[in-house]
Amino acid sequence: MQTNQRHIAVYNRMLDYLEQRFETITVQEEEEKRNNPPRTRIHEKERQFMDTFKVIIQSGYTVDENDLAQILDFIKVREVLHERDEARIRHVRDFILAVAKGLGFSERCV
Repeated sequence: MQTNQRHIAVYNRMLDYLEQRFETITVQEEEEKRNNPPRTRIHEKERQFMDTFKVIIQSGYTVDENDLAQILDFIKVREVLHERDEARIRHVRDFILAVAKGLGFSERCV
């Protein structure tokens, strides 16, 4: 039960992380006065991870390092590494590393 509560706290921190990142990117773009149409600031793989993680913790289950690796394989997060947009790759990588760290896992499970 305590582990599940910690996982819920990690989930909420990751929502804050994504919101803060969105606000930072938005401010930077406004300062540069770009006239680009609005873009989604959360990568599809990040959304898929958050959706999957939410279902798991809402069900009362917990995640260990092997589970995290399996989730990342299931949503094929490694495909992101083949994208051309370095900033998006970095954002996804930083996000996943922050999740692992928040859960108390080593980076090697990522």
